[in-house]
Amino acid sequence: MKKVISASVTVNSSQMESLSWEDDTLTVVFKGGAKYVYSDVPADVFQEIIASDSLGSAFNRLIKKGGYKFEKIDNTMTFGEAIDYLKQNSGGKVARKGWNGKAMFIFLVNGSTFKVNRPPLNEIYEEGTEINYQPHIDMKTADDTIVPWLASQSDVLALDWEVVQ
Repeated sequence: MKKVISASVTVNSSQMESLSWEDDTLTVVFKGGAKYVYSDVPADVFQEIIASDSLGSAFNRLIKKGGYKFEKIDNTMTFGEAIDYLKQNSGGKVARKGWNGKAMFIFLVNGSTFKVNRPPLNEIYEEGTEINYQPHIDMKTADDTIVPWLASQSDVLALDWEVVQ
Protein backbone atom coordinates (compact mmCIF):
# COMPACT_ATOMS: atom_id res chain seq x y z
CA MET A 1 0.00 0.00 0.00
CA LYS A 2 1.32 3.43 -1.00
CA LYS A 3 1.81 5.90 1.86
CA VAL A 4 0.27 9.30 1.11
CA ILE A 5 2.00 12.26 2.66
CA SER A 6 0.65 15.78 2.41
CA ALA A 7 1.47 19.27 3.60
CA SER A 8 -0.08 22.69 3.13
CA VAL A 9 1.40 26.03 4.15
CA THR A 10 0.36 29.65 3.99
CA VAL A 11 3.47 31.50 2.97
CA ASN A 12 4.97 34.90 3.61
CA SER A 13 5.72 35.87 0.03
CA SER A 14 5.15 38.88 -2.19
CA GLN A 15 3.89 36.62 -5.00
CA MET A 16 2.46 33.45 -3.44
CA GLU A 17 -0.50 32.89 -1.11
CA SER A 18 -0.03 29.21 -0.36
CA LEU A 19 1.76 26.01 -1.29
CA SER A 20 0.48 22.50 -0.80
CA TRP A 21 1.99 19.16 -1.68
CA GLU A 22 0.37 15.75 -1.76
CA ASP A 23 1.42 12.54 -3.45
CA ASP A 24 4.03 14.24 -5.69
CA THR A 25 1.64 17.04 -6.72
CA LEU A 26 2.52 20.64 -5.83
CA THR A 27 -0.30 23.19 -5.85
CA VAL A 28 0.62 26.87 -5.81
CA VAL A 29 -1.88 29.70 -5.30
CA PHE A 30 -0.54 33.10 -6.26
CA LYS A 31 -1.70 36.47 -4.99
CA GLY A 32 -4.76 37.39 -7.00
CA GLY A 33 -5.99 33.79 -7.04
CA ALA A 34 -4.14 32.15 -9.95
CA LYS A 35 -3.67 28.46 -9.16
CA TYR A 36 -1.15 26.08 -10.76
CA VAL A 37 -0.71 22.36 -10.21
CA TYR A 38 2.75 20.83 -10.86
CA SER A 39 3.13 17.06 -11.38
CA ASP A 40 5.82 14.64 -10.19
CA VAL A 41 7.36 17.01 -7.64
CA PRO A 42 9.27 15.01 -4.99
CA ALA A 43 8.71 15.79 -1.31
CA ASP A 44 12.30 16.92 -0.82
CA VAL A 45 11.86 19.62 -3.49
CA PHE A 46 8.74 20.91 -1.70
CA GLN A 47 10.61 20.87 1.62
CA GLU A 48 13.54 22.77 0.10
CA ILE A 49 11.18 25.46 -1.21
CA ILE A 50 9.39 26.03 2.10
CA ALA A 51 12.69 26.03 4.01
CA SER A 52 14.17 28.66 1.71
CA ASP A 53 14.74 32.29 2.72
CA SER A 54 13.26 33.36 -0.62
CA LEU A 55 10.29 31.25 -1.67
CA GLY A 56 10.07 32.94 -5.06
CA SER A 57 13.72 32.30 -5.89
CA ALA A 58 13.53 28.70 -4.72
CA PHE A 59 10.30 28.14 -6.64
CA ASN A 60 11.79 29.58 -9.84
CA ARG A 61 15.02 27.61 -9.50
CA LEU A 62 13.52 24.28 -8.46
CA ILE A 63 10.10 24.21 -10.14
CA LYS A 64 9.98 26.58 -13.10
CA LYS A 65 13.51 25.81 -14.28
CA GLY A 66 13.11 22.19 -13.17
CA GLY A 67 10.83 21.47 -16.10
CA TYR A 68 7.91 20.05 -14.12
CA LYS A 69 4.68 19.57 -16.04
CA PHE A 70 2.00 21.97 -14.89
CA GLU A 71 -1.60 22.92 -15.43
CA LYS A 72 -3.17 26.30 -14.75
CA ILE A 73 -6.39 25.86 -12.84
CA ASP A 74 -9.17 28.37 -13.32
CA ASN A 75 -8.86 31.30 -10.91
CA THR A 76 -12.13 30.33 -9.29
CA MET A 77 -12.36 28.96 -5.76
CA THR A 78 -14.71 26.95 -3.61
CA PHE A 79 -16.73 28.73 -0.91
CA GLY A 80 -14.29 27.47 1.74
CA GLU A 81 -11.30 28.79 -0.20
CA ALA A 82 -13.06 32.14 -0.64
CA ILE A 83 -13.70 32.42 3.12
CA ASP A 84 -10.10 31.42 3.87
CA TYR A 85 -8.93 34.13 1.46
CA LEU A 86 -11.00 36.74 3.33
CA LYS A 87 -9.63 35.61 6.69
CA GLN A 88 -6.02 35.74 5.49
CA ASN A 89 -6.21 38.98 3.48
CA SER A 90 -7.35 42.03 5.41
CA GLY A 91 -9.38 44.18 3.05
CA GLY A 92 -9.82 41.28 0.63
CA LYS A 93 -12.95 41.00 -1.49
CA VAL A 94 -14.49 37.99 -3.23
CA ALA A 95 -17.50 37.49 -5.47
CA ARG A 96 -19.20 34.81 -7.51
CA LYS A 97 -18.87 34.88 -11.28
CA GLY A 98 -22.52 33.87 -11.34
CA TRP A 99 -23.82 36.93 -9.49
CA ASN A 100 -25.87 39.18 -11.75
CA GLY A 101 -25.23 42.44 -9.92
CA LYS A 102 -22.56 44.76 -11.23
CA ALA A 103 -19.63 45.29 -8.87
CA MET A 104 -21.09 43.13 -6.08
CA PHE A 105 -18.68 41.51 -3.63
CA ILE A 106 -18.41 40.31 -0.04
CA PHE A 107 -15.79 41.22 2.52
CA LEU A 108 -14.88 40.39 6.11
CA VAL A 109 -15.65 42.97 8.79
CA ASN A 110 -13.28 42.47 11.68
CA GLY A 111 -14.67 42.52 15.17
CA SER A 112 -14.29 45.60 17.32
CA THR A 113 -15.40 47.20 20.55
CA PHE A 114 -17.36 50.45 20.63
CA LYS A 115 -19.58 52.50 22.95
CA VAL A 116 -23.29 52.78 22.22
CA ASN A 117 -24.13 56.29 21.00
CA ARG A 118 -27.01 56.04 18.48
CA PRO A 119 -30.23 54.20 17.63
CA PRO A 120 -31.16 51.46 17.57
CA LEU A 121 -28.57 50.27 20.08
CA ASN A 122 -29.21 53.11 22.54
CA GLU A 123 -32.81 51.88 22.67
CA ILE A 124 -31.53 48.48 23.85
CA TYR A 125 -28.45 49.46 25.90
CA GLU A 126 -27.63 52.49 27.99
CA GLU A 127 -25.66 55.11 26.09
CA GLY A 128 -21.93 54.57 26.66
CA THR A 129 -22.28 50.81 27.18
CA GLU A 130 -19.33 49.04 25.62
CA ILE A 131 -20.37 46.53 22.95
CA ASN A 132 -18.31 43.71 21.45
CA TYR A 133 -19.02 43.79 17.71
CA GLN A 134 -18.34 40.30 16.34
CA PRO A 135 -16.57 39.63 13.04
CA HIS A 136 -18.99 39.01 10.17
CA ILE A 137 -19.32 39.22 6.41
CA ASP A 138 -20.93 42.15 4.62
CA MET A 139 -21.82 42.59 0.94
CA LYS A 140 -21.43 45.59 -1.34
CA THR A 141 -24.59 45.45 -3.43
CA ALA A 142 -25.28 46.46 -7.03
CA ASP A 143 -26.88 49.71 -5.81
CA ASP A 144 -23.65 50.59 -3.93
CA THR A 145 -24.94 49.93 -0.42
CA ILE A 146 -23.50 47.67 2.28
CA VAL A 147 -25.64 44.96 3.89
CA PRO A 148 -25.00 42.03 6.23
CA TRP A 149 -24.62 38.87 4.16
CA LEU A 150 -25.56 35.24 4.65
CA ALA A 151 -24.60 32.55 2.15
CA SER A 152 -27.33 30.67 0.31
CA GLN A 153 -26.97 26.94 -0.32
CA SER A 154 -26.11 27.81 -3.92
CA ASP A 155 -23.32 30.13 -2.72
CA VAL A 156 -21.90 27.47 -0.39
CA LEU A 157 -21.85 24.81 -3.11
CA ALA A 158 -20.67 27.07 -5.94
CA LEU A 159 -17.25 26.63 -7.55
CA ASP A 160 -17.15 30.08 -9.19
CA TRP A 161 -15.79 32.26 -6.37
CA GLU A 162 -13.06 34.69 -7.41
CA VAL A 163 -10.90 37.42 -5.88
CA VAL A 164 -12.08 40.95 -6.66
CA GLN A 165 -9.29 43.46 -7.26
